[in-house]
Amino acid sequence: MRNAEHIDCVNSIYIKEYNYSKRKEKIDTSKFVSKVFYDKNDEIIKRFDYFRGLEKPSQIITYDSLSRILNIERNDGNQITEVISQYFSNNSKYPDSLNIYSNGLTKRKQIINHFSDTLVIKQELFTNDTLRNYTFFEYDNKKRLIKELNINTKYGFGIILDKSFTGTETKKDLNPNDSTFYKYENKLDTLIISEYQENKLERVKKILKNENVEIDIKQDYWKGKLSNTVSTFKWKDSSKTEYRSYNDKLELRSYGNTFFYSDKIVSKWKHSMTNDRPENIVITRIKIIYDRYGNWINKSFILNEFKEREIKRKIEYNCH
Repeated sequence: MRNAEHIDCVNSIYIKEYNYSKRKEKIDTSKFVSKVFYDKNDEIIKRFDYFRGLEKPSQIITYDSLSRILNIERNDGNQITEVISQYFSNNSKYPDSLNIYSNGLTKRKQIINHFSDTLVIKQELFTNDTLRNYTFFEYDNKKRLIKELNINTKYGFGIILDKSFTGTETKKDLNPNDSTFYKYENKLDTLIISEYQENKLERVKKILKNENVEIDIKQDYWKGKLSNTVSTFKWKDSSKTEYRSYNDKLELRSYGNTFFYSDKIVSKWKHSMTNDRPENIVITRIKIIYDRYGNWINKSFILNEFKEREIKRKIEYNCH
């Protein structure tokens, strides 16, 4: 969870995140508040989220011993508006079933997974207790996903055409059944995963990890041509995110770089390469206050001597 990282054994962390308006010179009313609870093994067991200034939690999330979400309960301050529940019978990160209830706890949606060991081999989607579509999954001998086959039922999703469009009776044009294929390749220390739909390259993901750096690169393609790239680099004391977009001629159209350090964030970007405007650069300083156990309890994000954002944490320990 965001802003819940910590060291040592804690019982709970109360997080308040504020945005400040320079024009209004006051706290933005859209502040975000959460409280996270942990067990003796430092595994998250429950989380409260507060929205729109409500005194009672707007969302309560409970977890199992493997930190998997069991239940999400949402309310608007007066009544429960939605409940999401998951059931697990094995150690898979995927549930046997996921159920979404709304309007007086009426089941609106259900996802059922079928397993081989802990791998999902078939997934069924129901809405209002009607099977809409299902998906088959195939894996290689290293348990890596190599194929997804999506199949619509006659009650599946698509476009409804009425007489005003067709001149005949109302009918439903179902979305076509389709497959996604994944291919894996290793080049030196880099794992390359290529994703294809309708035999067309859709995305390439490149992953490199060693003792010095972790690199994750995602390349998206449109009609067989590279359209954009998002890259993340993680070192021990800093990280960087890069974004690049390209035109039909594979020429650079725009870019953005964000560098994250312990005491500052440096952002550089240019929205268009066709104008003469200089590169935009923004430097945000980070001021951090720690408690006596080494956990941070306050982070302030300062731009041009104005505090734009602040995160406050109150930590309760179970071992001191």
